[in-house]
Amino acid sequence: MSAAYFLGGRCLVLEQESETGGLARSVRRDGFVFDIGGHAVHSRRDDWYALLRRLDCDLFVQERKAFVKSPGGAIPFPYQYHLFQLPESVFRECMDGLLDSGPSGDDSQNEPADYLQWLHAMFGPGICRHFMIPYNRKIWKIELDRLTTEFASQRVPALERQRLVEINRLARPQDLQTVAYPVSGGIQAIPDAFHAKIDSVRCNAKVTAVNLGKRTVTVNSDERIPYRHLISTIPLPRFLEIAEDLDAELQPLAGRFDWLSMGIVNFGVRRERFTDRQRLYVADQDIFFHKVVFNSNSAPGCAPPGHGSVSVEITARKDDFLDPEPTVRRVRAELTRIGALDPADPVVLEQFLPVPFGYILYDSRRTPAVERCRRSLRIRNVHLCGRFGEWAYLNMDAVVESAKRVAGEIREAAD
Repeated sequence: MSAAYFLGGRCLVLEQESETGGLARSVRRDGFVFDIGGHAVHSRRDDWYALLRRLDCDLFVQERKAFVKSPGGAIPFPYQYHLFQLPESVFRECMDGLLDSGPSGDDSQNEPADYLQWLHAMFGPGICRHFMIPYNRKIWKIELDRLTTEFASQRVPALERQRLVEINRLARPQDLQTVAYPVSGGIQAIPDAFHAKIDSVRCNAKVTAVNLGKRTVTVNSDERIPYRHLISTIPLPRFLEIAEDLDAELQPLAGRFDWLSMGIVNFGVRRERFTDRQRLYVADQDIFFHKVVFNSNSAPGCAPPGHGSVSVEITARKDDFLDPEPTVRRVRAELTRIGALDPADPVVLEQFLPVPFGYILYDSRRTPAVERCRRSLRIRNVHLCGRFGEWAYLNMDAVVESAKRVAGEIREAAD
């Protein structure tokens, strides 16, 4: 939709769901608003906020209250900036690791070969043992030395080791950080704001085939629509499966992509403001989930008056499927065990949302396969766009930037 916005309406948007937004959708039930995963609006791009203002998408801005729970204790996020709040023995181990003479993250002569080495190079053995490694293993469901370093600096807040040492020796908290979220409607307000600016959107229109030779897309198995340029946000391995007249070199690539699915478990509680936290990252290995989002603290109106809400995110391998009922029971019990829910508080809503495509795995096969697809498909007027189209770990602001770039390519080709 952002690509359509930048193209100025000279296009047709096909959406397989009943409403637009993808993973930036929200679900509404009994007065509660939950997102598909825990979202927040944060970016270093001033143009992103300027765009949201032009779209009339109002944001609720507040102090960020995110925390990390590890076996060593619960401290503010990011973990590595708040070591001084850990128990003395854990603090000392983490600081000794930072002071270790091992390779630092900016040593070009010792470039880490994989993600596991990158974590050790950036943070040392103490931080890795107490948080980074257990947390990342819980999310990625794969040995960390099988992941590349390509996504690391984008996803993990990292500073030079000496700077981390200084911050923690001074026991000085980070400067006040803020976080934003749409004033109303959940994160869905952002795709809705784009939708309001473009006319040519068809929902319930699933693309079931793409003929690259004839330049047609088949919708809902029976309707064929011609195109001059095709922008694909379909997950790349799925696009390769439905593409007809595909170049021979691309045909075997669909099986080379790896990813994680997700399960989202939501609870509505008849108690208002049962915590002032917005989110909690959980590294403990005996806890099922890795992220807890207290939706009702994201913005006013995310829960009915007198109620609160909480949502958790669980990852699974792409071929594994979480069984909803036992998953909900286990999550509720574990939220109670860690104090995120009070057993005395009435739970008035339980919900499980399956997400087939959640996180892209940056293994050694990803980048060569993506680049081959991008080059070959671009020649045939197919433009890969967004997190799953480009098969890249992009946040909302980067997704919109991707769409802006693709729209520019198409306008240039038309001229």
